[in-house]
Amino acid sequence: MSIHRKLVKNLENVKVEYDGTVRNADGRVLQFRYGDDGSDGQFTEHLRFPIPEDWRWTEPELRDRCADVDARDAVKAEAQRLESSLTILEEFGPVLDVMVDPPTLWARSERYAGSGDGVGLEEALAFGTALLASVSRYENLILDGILGFMAASRRIVLGGATAKRLSWFRSQLEAALAKATVAPGEMVGVVAAQSISEPATQM
Repeated sequence: MSIHRKLVKNLENVKVEYDGTVRNADGRVLQFRYGDDGSDGQFTEHLRFPIPEDWRWTEPELRDRCADVDARDAVKAEAQRLESSLTILEEFGPVLDVMVDPPTLWARSERYAGSGDGVGLEEALAFGTALLASVSRYENLILDGILGFMAASRRIVLGGATAKRLSWFRSQLEAALAKATVAPGEMVGVVAAQSISEPATQM
């Protein structure tokens, strides 16, 4: 119990500031981003993400759907990015810790797909790029990898996803990430003290 009291007393003034940094009462920076990704631990999801095998375009498919050189270059760049993500997800899998549960949000989005034609290759590539750009501020490679495979252009196009479904998924994902981000003013020092002292006391 004395360990707990001492840690709480020493860390009681550590909190998250509005710029996202973790500082003490003297203004000294202890972390530039709480937990490295700024997420609130109570919203962390533990999920299994089976890496899909249907994300890579074949040459015949590209010939049928894309004659534009720039789009072909974008497909190649996407493939290189997904190869890098594959290495990361295999390293940290099979159970991944992320701020949100994108697969569940994607499954829910089917109810809001609406009527209309599926998006084309260029629109799918633009969606994937915009989606990853919108979560880049979290600097979470695991989250980037999951979203990269979920938003792979081949899966979007051949899956017949509509523009309405993509828009709903992105808006809900951004809302979930905002909710899962630690709030400014959170006294994280006390949380850290409890996290350290309670297991030590139990042992």
